[in-house]
Order: sequence, then C-alpha cells, then structure tokens
Amino acid sequence: DALGQLGQYLAEIFGHQHRTHVISLYVHCHKARMVFVDRDICVVSKPFCYANTRKNTILHRFFWRLAHMSRKDLGFDDTVSAATPEDFTNMLQFAIDSPGLTPYVRQQLCYALCVDYHSARKLEPGTPPDLTSSQWPLKRVARSNDTYVLVGRPKWANPSLFGRCTRGYVVYDHVKQEATFMKDSWRVDHPEVKREHEVYERLRRSGVSNIMTCDRGEDVGENTRYGWQRTRTVDYVSNS
Repeated sequence: DALGQLGQYLAEIFGHQHRTHVISLYVHCHKARMVFVDRDICVVSKPFCYANTRKNTILHRFFWRLAHMSRKDLGFDDTVSAATPEDFTNMLQFAIDSPGLTPYVRQQLCYALCVDYHSARKLEPGTPPDLTSSQWPLKRVARSNDTYVLVGRPKWANPSLFGRCTRGYVVYDHVKQEATFMKDSWRVDHPEVKREHEVYERLRRSGVSNIMTCDRGEDVGENTRYGWQRTRTVDYVSNS
C-alpha cells in the first residue's frame, strides 16, 4: 500500500507540474531508499538505515545535496517559466471579449485558467488576478522561434506514471492572438519512428481527407539554448 501511495504522489507531481524527472525519498520504519523517476524508468537505491548517529549521515547528505541542486537538476522543465499577472489578464480578456471565439472555446480557456466563465464576465476591469489560488498556475512554454504560449490546466492528461504520458492543453498564443490545442507527450526517439507532426504533414501533402490541421510541431528544447529533453533509459542500460 505504501509503495502504491508513493507512485500516486509521483504521478500527481508529474501531472500537475512540468517535469522531466522527480527525485524522492521512500522511508519505511528505520530504513529509507532514494528514488529517481523519469517518464520511462525508476531507479531505487539499496535500503539504508537513517538512524541519527555520527557514522550514518546518508540522509543528511541527501537533503543537503538536494537543497543545493539547480531547478533543472531537480527535474523542472527549463523551457517553462511562470506567467505574469499581465499574461493572466490578457488571456482572460481574450477569452471573454474576442469576437471570433465560440462559446465552447471561451469556456475551455477559462477552464485552463481555473476560473468560472460566467463569474469572470462580471469582474470589474483591472481586477488583479490571484495566481496562487490554483493547483494549475499559468505558465509560459517556450518555442523554438523565441516565442511562447500560455498554458494552464490541461484539458486531458494521462494519469499513468510511465509511457508517453500525453497531455492536451487549450493554449493562448499572445502573438497571433488565437487559441489553439497543444498536445504534449514523450515520443520514442528512434530513426524509424516518425514524429507525429511530420506524419500529419505527409498526409496533408498527399491529399488525404479528414486529417487534423497541424499548425506546427517540435521536440521540447529543439533549436534552442535548452537542448532536447530525454529520459535516462539509454544511460541506465548502457551502464548496467
């Protein structure tokens, strides 16, 4: 039961935050294990006694090193940054006032912002938003062309701890002043497996009907200073 609870906690962190991996500690009675989890593999240390003695300082060193790690080393996606109150206000005003949106898209934008659409329409102009009241704070997701989109609560998310872990967002593009749907997933990095947006483009060029319109696609960090994000499976297999 305790292991299942740990897995649930890790899945919730991955589901609510933009993470590449999570480092955690599993404690049972007088022993503990260090746990590293990314989207494809879980590495667990041998159990160690964490009794408070001068000879056993493993637990102290673990938390000391954890406290001195960078956000990237801790697993936070460095292509994602916090949105500003102005970002929140602009996205909300777009959802309420833009004449080209259907009622459904307006509601989905408010859902992403974790606000009620009908209540938001009654807000006084200039009312400052509370960005800390939600479990899904608004974020800026960087693109390879030096722009970003605003991302909030996902429309749908796969609750699985491992695998592609697909999430779908209704996002706001502040440059184009439009709402789009963004799919986020971990793909298989193999030369014989085509990237999904390339498949859509090939089908479009071939004149296949009833194909979803794909505006753009890219790997996270592609052609940017951040670099591609990968799981650690290859490193683990090659070193074992």
